[in-house]
Amino acid sequence: FGSSMIIGTFVGSLADQYGRKRFSLVYVALYIISCLTKHNRNFWMLSIGRLTGGAATSLLMSVFETWLVCEYHHIEETSIGVKTNSKVGSLQQTLSLASLLNFVVAVLSGILAEGVVNIFPYNKDPQSSSSTWFYGGYTAPFDLAVMCLGVGGLMISVLWSENYGNGSQTSSGFFAVLKQVSSSKLILCLGLTQACCEGAMYSFIFLWTPALRQKKVDGQEPLPLGKIFSTFMVCSMLGSQVFSICVKNGISEERIMFMTLLIATFSLVLGPIDDVVGTSLMYLGFLMFEVCIGLYYPAMGTLKSKYVPDQNRSTIYNIFRIPLNAIVLIVLLGNFSIQLSWLLCTLLLFISLILHTVVINMIPTGKTDGISTVARHER
Repeated sequence: FGSSMIIGTFVGSLADQYGRKRFSLVYVALYIISCLTKHNRNFWMLSIGRLTGGAATSLLMSVFETWLVCEYHHIEETSIGVKTNSKVGSLQQTLSLASLLNFVVAVLSGILAEGVVNIFPYNKDPQSSSSTWFYGGYTAPFDLAVMCLGVGGLMISVLWSENYGNGSQTSSGFFAVLKQVSSSKLILCLGLTQACCEGAMYSFIFLWTPALRQKKVDGQEPLPLGKIFSTFMVCSMLGSQVFSICVKNGISEERIMFMTLLIATFSLVLGPIDDVVGTSLMYLGFLMFEVCIGLYYPAMGTLKSKYVPDQNRSTIYNIFRIPLNAIVLIVLLGNFSIQLSWLLCTLLLFISLILHTVVINMIPTGKTDGISTVARHER
């Protein structure tokens, strides 16, 4: 998270300037390097892997979506001359499908990773008894990831066209874009909404296992963490499908996001309530929260496509991630109790709900569907 916050921040502006396709391939290269370093137990080698992995994560969370949104906008402009609502539904459905497939792949990846760990035993480099290089075992899934990355990189090279900030290599520098974000209340509030909400989500990833283990009674069987994780992924898939249904029924992304944040806040409140009252609602709250995660990603992706300018989209997406990564670092390094961590996550979600309410109030009347005139003006 630290390397993503520092290195990844500036990588986004390079993607806007030199091409989103090109930096999608940079992501592939960086993550392959990160995976290969897992074969060595040397601290500095592993540190290089974390640095490249952090930078790659920033690219993963920005340039792919940026490329997609820019392509949709380009299709609209070339087909009808101006941006209208004609393609927005397709973008919404694409983001919903991408969210669904992400969760499906997460489940399949866990199964495949466990399989290759069992198939390939953990061994040192046979050429030297003092070697720090290892093969098989828990390093095998990283080798599988390298193969997947290679296939993905080949598909990007062959199938994608290149796009830049505003269709040319003229996007603004990082600090100029930072000034643009700070001067636009709508974009600033949208970015802080994302930072607070995703900060709580990423913190949840590290908190749910110890929280459930605290509820385990002595003498009980070990928690079926694999099955619990699978139920989480199923709930997230359900959320992405609920988003698709809501869009088909004419519900705007702004309203979907408001309800998502409201329910997510309530679902994490069940954790502290569970500790005080002694109920068994925590796990139910976790399932509700995972449904909200499935709703959140396509909704936020669509909102950013409407209100963030194309010219500096990757840079702005990575600026959004600065407070996000800082929040996660504070939660993880603060050595807080589980109860206090839940309260912090709940507070973050409540703040994101308030910020999103501010976003809704700043949107011009009648512009909660389709491409906003705000984004068009910002461009």
